[in-house]
Amino acid sequence: MESSNTFNYKKVLRKAKRNEVKNIIKHTTPARVFFFVFLMGLCLFYILLMFWGMYAALKTRTEFIKNSFAWPKDFIGGLDNYVRAWKTMKAGGNSVPTMVFNAVWYALGVIGVSSFGTIAFAYVMARFDFPFKKTFNAINIFYMMFPIMGSLPALMKLVLTFGIYDNPLYLLTSIGGFGGGLMIYRVAFRNVPWEFAESAYIDGAGHFRVFIQIMFPQIIPLAIAQWIGTFGGVWGDAVTPILYMPSYPTLASGLYTYQIEMERVIDTPMLFAGCIISAIPSLFLFLIGKKFMMNINLSGGLKG
Repeated sequence: MESSNTFNYKKVLRKAKRNEVKNIIKHTTPARVFFFVFLMGLCLFYILLMFWGMYAALKTRTEFIKNSFAWPKDFIGGLDNYVRAWKTMKAGGNSVPTMVFNAVWYALGVIGVSSFGTIAFAYVMARFDFPFKKTFNAINIFYMMFPIMGSLPALMKLVLTFGIYDNPLYLLTSIGGFGGGLMIYRVAFRNVPWEFAESAYIDGAGHFRVFIQIMFPQIIPLAIAQWIGTFGGVWGDAVTPILYMPSYPTLASGLYTYQIEMERVIDTPMLFAGCIISAIPSLFLFLIGKKFMMNINLSGGLKG
């Protein structure tokens, strides 16, 4: 009886898979096939590019010059490139540990400052009525459509006016509240039952306490997912530190500066090793936080 049930289960499963394949084939169009092949090819290209950079970082400078695509002769010895990158690579007189330190406080500072402003503004937009609320929505949409490069001169003028050029206080310019995060957090707060806040108000809590202790904890998984995505972008941003904080090079901007400074005598394998070192924090953070990024839930509230 048990074997019969097992056989029936497998038979039903095979039939379901066949039906699924037939359904996919039925709804397949040339355009879908083209985009599928194109995206798969693009993904494969990036994977091969990363793989090439990883094994190229294990070569000596002479091996790389002779044949950049050949396999390294000494894999174990090639690990010395990572040690040399950490100890000897410099950009503008700054060592890799210094650049890593700058990258950490810069990334965490941008995330902290920008997320607080965005989450607080999204909460107000979601839960309170005030004049020109629709106007702010329109401004946010326009802000998302406006090319970022067009705002660089205005931002530079602002930074110079307030005297925060080449200063850690530049992080204050991250306070904005606009962008895609505003729309996401606004939807999340709207879906959190307002009864939570009403109960707190009855117990004597104020608006700030309700926001910090009641409403914000409901969207923490979403916030973590946003922070991880923001961290990757800020960590790999080489343009902003070069333009606005040249005395505080991050790892991304430092690697770019090193490439420019050492253009004629650059040790490319060591540069690749530095790039891989730069990619490790983002990859590690994604691996430990992927469950938040893959399971974003905007519904809010208690379950069960």
